[in-house]
Amino acid sequence: MTLLAALPELGLINRRQIAALAGLAPFANNSGSSSLGRPLVKRSLFMCALVAINITPF
Repeated sequence: MTLLAALPELGLINRRQIAALAGLAPFANNSGSSSLGRPLVKRSLFMCALVAINITPF
């Protein structure tokens, strides 16, 4: 539900553009410590990955 709420573009643009919006596309970041993407989406996907590999964050 978080992905649908935070990425209303799902289904309208291709997977590479979604990865860029989520901040998961491999772009070179040479200009400093700017954070690309949508933090809520990145955090949600990270938590899903943790559950998928059975690692608890505690």
